[in-house]
Amino acid sequence: RDLIVLEYDDVEDTQRYKHLDARREKEKSSSNRTTKEAVKANTVVFTSLALLFNLCSSSNLDWNICGSADGTHGLLSNDYYYKVIGFGVYHIGPDGVKRFHPLAYALATGELELVSILLLHYIKCVARDIFGLYPRFKGGNISDHTEVFVNAFQEVFPKDDVLQCFPHIIRKFRIDGEREGNGQYMKLLEYH
Repeated sequence: RDLIVLEYDDVEDTQRYKHLDARREKEKSSSNRTTKEAVKANTVVFTSLALLFNLCSSSNLDWNICGSADGTHGLLSNDYYYKVIGFGVYHIGPDGVKRFHPLAYALATGELELVSILLLHYIKCVARDIFGLYPRFKGGNISDHTEVFVNAFQEVFPKDDVLQCFPHIIRKFRIDGEREGNGQYMKLLEYH
């Protein structure tokens, strides 16, 4: 159950990662802000063997599972603006109960597509290197459907479907003013 920090340099060879990193550097250099380190330098992807073992269980289920990613904030009690992005799998057991099993987390300076690519790529690499597995998510990859996750899913797991989770769908139909983005789908409907 010891913490393992993951890092693979070959993620920088992928076309999408190169494009996003170059675009981010260009934006930083054109602004008057002081240049900060690259996203990768400010991101820690961590897991444990116990969490990674969920990949073995997923393989035993012939990958008939769903991947799921989401970010959260407010977990750290300091002045730094960091978010934790988690990725794991959902499986419906023989008793019909849906269970979430985390695989890894990324602690980063924001909910960014670059961070999602790092997280997913590292999970894919560690699955190969430790267990000899090549993850598939036959049930699809679920998220809030922002480009942060959708593009990363398509980059790292291009054969898997991309889905939106039902709580986010419900929120996008609810017009209540509580959260930014609520009601975005409802605005697209015509009332008759």
